Amino acid sequence: MTANDTPQQVMQVIADSDVWNHHLAPFLTFQDVARCEQVFRCNDKEKTWELLCVRDFSLNSKEAPDDSFQTILRDIEKWKEIYRRWRAWHVHTHHVTTTQQGYDAIQLYQDIQSFYIRQHQRNTLPKSYQESLAPALDKNTLLSWTEHALVPSDLVAWYAVCGGQHVLSRNYSDEDFWAAFLGCYTCYDAYYAMRLVDAKVMGPMGVRSQSNYPNNHVLVALCVGNPRLCLSVRKDPGDDPHGRLVRLHPFGHNDRNSIVVGDQGILHYFQEYVKQLRTGTFPIASLSPDTRRVPGFVLFPDAGDAVSVCITHGIEVRASARWFPTFSNNNIQPWQEDEEGLNFGYSFRIRMVDSSVGSICQLVSRHFEFVNGHGVVRRIDGDAVVGKQPLFFFNESQGIQSFGYHDLGPAGDEETYSNMAFTYQSQTGPTAGTTRQDTHGAYIKGFFRFVPGSIEEPKGPLFDVPFNPFPLTVPFPFY
Repeated sequence: MTANDTPQQVMQVIADSDVWNHHLAPFLTFQDVARCEQVFRCNDKEKTWELLCVRDFSLNSKEAPDDSFQTILRDIEKWKEIYRRWRAWHVHTHHVTTTQQGYDAIQLYQDIQSFYIRQHQRNTLPKSYQESLAPALDKNTLLSWTEHALVPSDLVAWYAVCGGQHVLSRNYSDEDFWAAFLGCYTCYDAYYAMRLVDAKVMGPMGVRSQSNYPNNHVLVALCVGNPRLCLSVRKDPGDDPHGRLVRLHPFGHNDRNSIVVGDQGILHYFQEYVKQLRTGTFPIASLSPDTRRVPGFVLFPDAGDAVSVCITHGIEVRASARWFPTFSNNNIQPWQEDEEGLNFGYSFRIRMVDSSVGSICQLVSRHFEFVNGHGVVRRIDGDAVVGKQPLFFFNESQGIQSFGYHDLGPAGDEETYSNMAFTYQSQTGPTAGTTRQDTHGAYIKGFFRFVPGSIEEPKGPLFDVPFNPFPLTVPFPFY
């Protein structure tokens, strides 16, 4: 080609597959090749991208250099798509882990990012969440991890993608809890912000500034709530290559103060967490009854078989429970679960959904029946709940519905909360006959008693709103 060649002549030469594949494409970047595709038709695009895969990734066939990626390659027919995925793995993981785990981590990162973006578009998240979506790769740290027997490769893949984060302080504002990449969630009036520990201060044995963690744990995330707990990976290089996920008390010195919450690796843990966010198992609601207007992920299930939903006389009661891995106050050891049974937190969300009993009604009392794993029933009757007797309201005007409650009672703050369900939470204490392996026989049932109008100005007889039994079960992995 010369300066006197017409554009048509140049295009004709470029379109020749032999000239293109042997004299032009091998010297172009993949971006240049993509741009050229938009300008002219190449005789054999697949051959072009196959050449780039050979040049950039030493892929001489659709067989991956490690077995982990072969299933992905086997299902992809286009070399351009193979190039795209292979490059994503290289860019995000710096060649420090197996391809399949790197790709899974990339996909998980993108899933979380898209989920947060959708929530932000619905105005349910503050802007501070964006701080946690920018990767901060530390290649030297990642490379040092790959040579350490205690660091699972899927953990390396995850850090290669998200890069760790700044440690969240106890003094941060409520909104800043949302900066946690794994989300902020609440359980029994305490909020937790699980954050990946900053990779820059992380070592194969945990946080370098701390010397009191067991030396076979890799600290992954910190919970700045109360109690202050950590999520760590405990790995046995021979028997447990992906690492077991454990909840760890930060002031312990050995494995006796840890509780296993997952056993298929850190990627699986995060994948399950995100899946439950996307399916609505964890709802977005107020962080706690004390900060009602600050949203967070509520860890009590809101969908699925573990949730009781019952509507009576226009009152909806939604209830669920979950296992609380707790520590005793004596020597920071877990409960002796086999002897005493497990401790469960439970949550009731109550609201008016129609005006069957009028526009307002008030909670008067409760009746609970706790059935343990041996079938023994413990009954509790009492006025109100935790000293509160909320006055519920429901209005409908011109097709627009609104609901909420006035927080009344000796412990109420006397404020009005619109379009919010009243939340009541408590704990069972050690429940006999329950273990992490078998909790199918334990459950809670009962009813709430209401009066139409208000306690001071009733507009009819008392009526009961029962709730269906809901189980005291242990989800595993525990999230």
